[in-house]
Amino acid sequence: RTPSTPESSNAPKETRGKAKGMLDTPNTKKKVWLTLDHIEQPCHPLAEVSRFSSECGVLVCGGVGYAMERINKDMSANSGSPMTITDDAVTKVVGKDSRGRCRVMGPGVNKTAMKRMEPILDQNYHLAEENSKLWKETQTSQMNFVMQLEEIRSTMLRQQEPSTTNSFGTSNSIPHSSNATSLEISKIGKEVNLLGGWPLDIVATGCVKEVDPTYKFHKRCLGERSYLVYVDEVHAQDAALPFPHDAWCKNLGESCPGNVIWPKSCVEFLSSTSQS
Repeated sequence: RTPSTPESSNAPKETRGKAKGMLDTPNTKKKVWLTLDHIEQPCHPLAEVSRFSSECGVLVCGGVGYAMERINKDMSANSGSPMTITDDAVTKVVGKDSRGRCRVMGPGVNKTAMKRMEPILDQNYHLAEENSKLWKETQTSQMNFVMQLEEIRSTMLRQQEPSTTNSFGTSNSIPHSSNATSLEISKIGKEVNLLGGWPLDIVATGCVKEVDPTYKFHKRCLGERSYLVYVDEVHAQDAALPFPHDAWCKNLGESCPGNVIWPKSCVEFLSSTSQS
């Protein structure tokens, strides 16, 4: 037996002509239609729910079954979303005009998701500032290091003197007297001719640059039998270097004008008083 309906004669006069569940509410401009009983009970179909929100002025229409289908579809498509399916569904359903929500920009993206990114953004800004400070400190340290190297180099050049001991603190195999050392130092800056080829002939002209046996030029020590000579004029471009500096420069034409290591026996001083 079915219960009495508003159309029956037993219903009050003021409710006649109205279906059960149709109510007038002050907060809505659209009447809400519900089923006679619970929507999940058998023998009663799911009702279409129509609601007009007075807050945002957006009419949202949809069946309960359709909404569940959409939610399940979103769950399968956005399984890796950090947000809950409720936030995703509400964002898609409510739309851009609702206060407190933003228009969806992708799966799981809404105001709550954007809010969670603020600490990460702040951390990134902090790291960027720290990196900038570290870079400036590194640049300053490098400049100071270069300046210190220049000061050390200048000091060593000013105080450079021939020594009778090598880098290990022991005496050299061929000791030099004070007169011989002074004589070698006096040759620095003298103009010389470099002899080469066979028979020996003048192949270049320059001046003595260094006489210290421990001096290194391109990782090669001068030794006891060589001078470092600056060549400013080359007479034989194809004259071979006695001590090549690297794998690319093999003759005078490729390395001069510039410094070369030349044997003392092939250095001819232009001054008669300084013959080697």
